[in-house]
Amino acid sequence: VLHVVAWEDPLLVADSYNHKIKIVDPKTREAKTFLGDGQRGTTDGDKARFNEPGGLSIAAGNLFVADTNNHVIRVVDLKSKQVRTLAITGLAR
Repeated sequence: VLHVVAWEDPLLVADSYNHKIKIVDPKTREAKTFLGDGQRGTTDGDKARFNEPGGLSIAAGNLFVADTNNHVIRVVDLKSKQVRTLAITGLAR
C-alpha cells in the first residue's frame, strides 16, 4: 500500500508495509528513506517509528501521517524531521 503527496519537487510516499516514509525524486527516480527504520513502533522525535503509515497530507510546513495500526495521527516538522503524535483532547477510544 502506497500513499503519495507532493512536497516541493520530491514526492513523499507512505511505504506502509515497511513502516517508513520515503522520499522520491521523480526526475532521477531515486527513492530513499525519509523517516522510519523499518521496525514497527510509536517512537516520536528524530528516530521515529511507525506502524503501517498510510494517508499523507501537508499543511503549514508539517506532514500529517495517518499511522494506521497505531490508531494515531503523527505530525512531522518537514524542516527538522522531528515527529510527534497529535494530541486531540476530548475524544474517547
